[in-house]
Amino acid sequence: PNYATLYNPVSQADFRSFAGYTDSRSPTWDNMVRGQLTDSSLFSLPGGDAGIAAVLEGGNQGWNSSPDPRLLETVDWNGETVPYVWGTSATPGMGHRSRYAATTELKMPVFSQLTVDLSGRYDSYNVSGQKVSHGTYNLGLEYRPFETLLLRAKYGTAFKVPTLSDEFQLPSGYYSGVYDYLNCGRLGYAGANAAACPAPYNGEQFHGITYGNPALKPITAKVWTYGVVWAPIERMSISVDYLHWNIQNEVSQVSADQLSNTEYLCDIGTLDPGSATCTQASALVTRGPGQTVNGIPLLGQITQIETPKLNVADEAVNAITANFAYVADIGSFGQLAFKVSYSDLFKHTYQDYPTDPSINELTNPNFSTDFKSKVNGSLTWTRDKWTATWYMNRYGSTPNYLAQVYNNYTSPGTGKLAPWILSNASVTFNPIKSLGLSFNVDNVFNKMPPVDKSYPGTTATPYNIFNYNVYGRAYYLEANYKFGQSDN
Repeated sequence: PNYATLYNPVSQADFRSFAGYTDSRSPTWDNMVRGQLTDSSLFSLPGGDAGIAAVLEGGNQGWNSSPDPRLLETVDWNGETVPYVWGTSATPGMGHRSRYAATTELKMPVFSQLTVDLSGRYDSYNVSGQKVSHGTYNLGLEYRPFETLLLRAKYGTAFKVPTLSDEFQLPSGYYSGVYDYLNCGRLGYAGANAAACPAPYNGEQFHGITYGNPALKPITAKVWTYGVVWAPIERMSISVDYLHWNIQNEVSQVSADQLSNTEYLCDIGTLDPGSATCTQASALVTRGPGQTVNGIPLLGQITQIETPKLNVADEAVNAITANFAYVADIGSFGQLAFKVSYSDLFKHTYQDYPTDPSINELTNPNFSTDFKSKVNGSLTWTRDKWTATWYMNRYGSTPNYLAQVYNNYTSPGTGKLAPWILSNASVTFNPIKSLGLSFNVDNVFNKMPPVDKSYPGTTATPYNIFNYNVYGRAYYLEANYKFGQSDN
């Protein structure tokens, strides 16, 4: 090649022969009319006046994504079908729905120590000529046996329709690569030696298709919580709450990498090959003709993977949250406010289909890499016109890459990554009441994600991109002015 020509500008005519502009448009709209009536003294009870609120609302929503046709077209080049604009695709789709809802809430101080909160809501949607309606309710109790102690509990139901794009997104293509866990596993490359799997199985290029589903069911849930708030001394409070969610028909997009790994787990019997999960993975992954390598029968290379929006049969979560807050007066030096919050998952189960077993995601890392626990805390100093805050976030451990591949913590090389701790700091000066000048630093110590050495050498990111980021330290200067606020 004549490398010198690479440093010479091309003519405008040549440039225009292979470059151009695309024009894509995607308007959305959400119209709503809402009316509310309230009466804070509906009737009297020993603990005070009961209050009621009633709301009636209605409206419509719409979405229309119209990408440039050239982003969706394909052409034949040397006998191969390729995108008109190389390496690109787009998300077409359009849909509309109307709705109305009615809500009522009644708060009753039964007596000085007990308050009861009752509420109900009814939603109705018209989607593609079909009605989707659902009622929900909530019961809350607050009991204060004495001034410094509050016991609280709540039980209720929830309802949510899928988003317009989840329902009406038309088939949308994309191009990516995926590790063929099944064929690599049959060749003897799995886990610690996965990186040695030969081409093309260590990174097969595939055409992906994702799309919405107008037949998606609404998401429903049952939720209950109970807890305690204790304020033993002035300016101090401690709270602990236990929470439970049981979600049905949650909408989720299938992961291409997980589908490939699920095929492998079904092939080796870790998952039941006859389960709906294995049947679905086989149906969504398209392969070319099979072949035999060194006497080992292999499936064909992955050519296409469908990752549609689907309803999840059931998901359940049990968790605990705890909070502590204390404000100390340090005299002429101002005030110190300390806050810390803690949350931990005790249970997280997931079931793809009613015929499948319920998966414990805390012990099956192929299905979830969520942080089991999180802690955040802050220390804020305030004096006159100055405020300074130190904020800390601690994310708990997560499974490493090999644990996800093998779906356990017992195989060689599997394990968990160390917690990830990030710190932020800010200083604010208010020269006048309505103006705040701030200097903020995120990730003060420039902490990187914990390195996951179990990743194969074929990956460019030795960390879980869905859990961590490499943004590093960032600085911000901010001015905040509140109009209409008196400076007196």
